[in-house]
Amino acid sequence: MRKKNKVRTEKEIREEYLKKTKTDIKIETKYIIEFEDHEQDFLKFFIDEKGRVLDSQPCQRWMWVGRFTVPNFCKKGDLLPIYLDKETYIKYPIKKIKIKK
Repeated sequence: MRKKNKVRTEKEIREEYLKKTKTDIKIETKYIIEFEDHEQDFLKFFIDEKGRVLDSQPCQRWMWVGRFTVPNFCKKGDLLPIYLDKETYIKYPIKKIKIKK
């Protein structure tokens, strides 16, 4: 008899991503999004190919890691859509998008 896979909660998934090291983040990063500086606590998001935020620099990693977005549809000056409890937008315009190959 096969065991049922345990369904992980969003909290468990976020905790798993928060444990990732800087090397893991560097390897998995597909997009680096830089935001215009309006004195907010974060200026960059590191995002994997599935749209999951891997890191936030310099602060608020606890808030953004594990959240989903769709950076492939964005360009300079756009507001980045992000999924919290519902779809919303980061209120700071995108300054630069770097796509890693």
